[in-house]
Amino acid sequence: MINAVRDQRGLTGMSQAALGDALGVSRQTINSIETGKYDPSLPLAFAIAAVAMYVAAVVSAIAETLGLDLQASLAIIMFTGLIAAAAAFAVSVRRD
Repeated sequence: MINAVRDQRGLTGMSQAALGDALGVSRQTINSIETGKYDPSLPLAFAIAAVAMYVAAVVSAIAETLGLDLQASLAIIMFTGLIAAAAAFAVSVRRD
């Protein structure tokens, strides 16, 4: 299975541990998914997609609100570490 989890995670500046925490799995599980050694279950794949979509929505909303282009907004979010918080929030809402 080909996936872009590493690329997408890299764009957000999240560590494997932060993404694993947000998804309720270990850093090793994220590493195994990224290296193709493990195919995620369907619920985990949907959770990964939900985090990616939520992060994209947050970045887009910040860009629009502040009148910034998307790259500037992404740089601000990465610098302040809000990506991990947004991902953790998205997953916690999904679990409730």
